[in-house]
Order: sequence, then C-alpha cells, then structure tokens
Amino acid sequence: LGFANQLDPEQQIRLLRAFNVGYLITFRPLSAEGIRFVKRFPQFFSWLYKIDKPLPRTYIVNRISLEQGSERTFHRLLEPGFDPMQEVVLDQFVQITPKGRFEGTAKIVSYKNQAVTIHASVNEAGILVLADSYYPGWKAYVDGEETRIVKANHFFRAVVLAAGEHLVEFRYEPLLFKIGLAVSVTTLCALVLISVFVYLRGRAARETA
Repeated sequence: LGFANQLDPEQQIRLLRAFNVGYLITFRPLSAEGIRFVKRFPQFFSWLYKIDKPLPRTYIVNRISLEQGSERTFHRLLEPGFDPMQEVVLDQFVQITPKGRFEGTAKIVSYKNQAVTIHASVNEAGILVLADSYYPGWKAYVDGEETRIVKANHFFRAVVLAAGEHLVEFRYEPLLFKIGLAVSVTTLCALVLISVFVYLRGRAARETA
C-alpha cells in the first residue's frame, strides 16, 4: 500500500490489473483510464468500479524477469512495454528458453480451499502462474510428481512446465497439520488399545471369579 500510494491512479489500476483484481471500491469518485463506474452506495459513502481486462486467475507465459524485493518487482510490472500476459517476474532463476511462437492454455478444473487442480497445455516450456497467495505449506504436483513452487509477481504461485499436456495440482499440506494428524492418529490407536486391554482384563477377571 505504501508503494501504491506513491502512484498516480492509472498506474495503480495497471498494478491492480496485473494482480487479478477485477473490482475497486473507493471512498470518493475516481476518474482513470481502465476502469468503469458500476454503482454508488451513498449509505456507505463508497463507489464501485470495474477494472477492465484483469489478468485471469491462471495463465501461462514463457518469458521471465528476475527481481528481488517488492518495490523492484512492482517497478518492473509498471515499466512501459511490460505485458504481464507474456512475462512474469520471479524472485529466483528458472531455466526457460523461448524458441518460437509460444502457445499455452490453462483452465481451472477444481478449486477448493486446500486444493486447486489445473489442466494446462503448452507447445514449449513455460511458467504456469496461479494468482493465489504464495504461502508456506503449499505444494505443487505436475502429473503426480512434486515440483518446486516459485514466487511470481511477488504475491503468487508458479511452476515450470515442459511442453505438452499436464495436470497441475496445488495442495495445502503444512508440516504442522501432518504432525497434528500423526499425533491424533497415534492417540486414537492408543485409546483403542487401552480400551481393548481393559475389556479383556475385565473379562478374564469375571471368568476367573
């Protein structure tokens, strides 16, 4: 927000568009290229605008920029000529070599709180971007094989894809959850064993009596 407050309205809209933001609520009328007025809410002293052509929730590119830090990333996204539908800003190097006319499609086939499944198709190696938070605990699987998640445009998750058809799965599998599950299963098993032991011991005592 500190960075965005330094920008003029049109730059702010460009940045929001690159972040898959489709609507904007303001507390004053706004006039800027790239937005369309939708409705005013007098009771809340607010105005609703629709942002034109935001990036889709998931998409594929084959060009990358390498930047460290939020401000450097945001500056790159705002540079003249930067097309977020053709290029992505990463914080770590990946090996992608554009060869010719790139074609790639991505479609979300299942979206849940802890799992997202995407069908992707590319004619050469590319980067699949999912406009969901880059956050610890998420893992990615391409055709069943775990793969590295890289941070895209500072906020989002991305994976490298080879040429071909792929099924990409993002799953939220934090270590603490696994530890908690293991403890719960162990405790349950222990309770069952203790219950069986107490039952058998009581039965043996009754038969002896």
